[in-house]
Amino acid sequence: RRTAANAMITAWHHYSVGDVVQSRQLVDTVLNLASKESSLGLRARAYALRGSIELLNGDPESAVMDLRHVSVILRQLGNPALPRHWADYVEACALTNRVKEMNASVATLEHRLKTHPSRWGDLVLARCRSIAELSHKSLALFGEAVQLFERGEQPYELGRTWKSFADRQTLLGMEGEARHSRVAAMTAFEAGGAQAWARRVGEPQHEIPRGQESSLLERLTPDEREVVLGLLQGLRN
Repeated sequence: RRTAANAMITAWHHYSVGDVVQSRQLVDTVLNLASKESSLGLRARAYALRGSIELLNGDPESAVMDLRHVSVILRQLGNPALPRHWADYVEACALTNRVKEMNASVATLEHRLKTHPSRWGDLVLARCRSIAELSHKSLALFGEAVQLFERGEQPYELGRTWKSFADRQTLLGMEGEARHSRVAAMTAFEAGGAQAWARRVGEPQHEIPRGQESSLLERLTPDEREVVLGLLQGLRN
C-alpha cells in the first residue's frame, strides 16, 4: 500500500468526489514516493492532478506552475497521453494571458500525437484548439469538439469540454447558450462520477484575458454589433 501508484489512485478518488484538501495532501505523498521509486510517469501525473485541482479551485496561476513541471518531465517520456495535462495547461495559460505559451503547448501536442496517436488525444486536442482560439470563431470549434464524442464516451473529458464551451459563451455575452452548455457539462460529470466538477460547473469563470476586453468588439462592423445587441436581448432571428 505504501506505493506511489496506490497513493495516486486514492488522490484521484478524493479529487473526483470533491475532497480536494485530502487529494492535494496525497499528491505531495505521491511526489515523495515517486521520487524514491524513480517513477517519472507518476510524478508527471501527480503534478497534472495538482494542476487540475488548482483549476477547480479557481487558481490558474498556480496551475500553470505545476503543469510546467509536467511538460519538463515529459521530455523524458514518449507518450503524450500519460499525464493528461494538456488541456488543463492550455486553459490555465488562456486564463492568465500566456498566449504564446498556450499556442506552443497546442503545437507540441499536435506534434506528439503524430507519433503517438490516440482517441483521447484527438478529443483533447479539439478542446485545446477551441480554447486557444480567443475570437468568436472559437464557438464553432467548441461545437465541433463536443460533437466528436460518441455516446457515453469519456464523460469526464466531455464535461470539461462543455464547461470550457460554457465559459467562452459567457465571456462573449451568450449567457442563455452558456446555461445549456453548463447543464450538458453537469450531466457528463455526473455520469463520470466527477462530483467536484459537477458542483463547480455552475460557477462560470468570468476572467477576460488582459488585452482582450475590447479587441473582440473592435473587430465587429456596425451591422455585426447590431446583431450582437439583438442576441443579448434574447432575439433569435
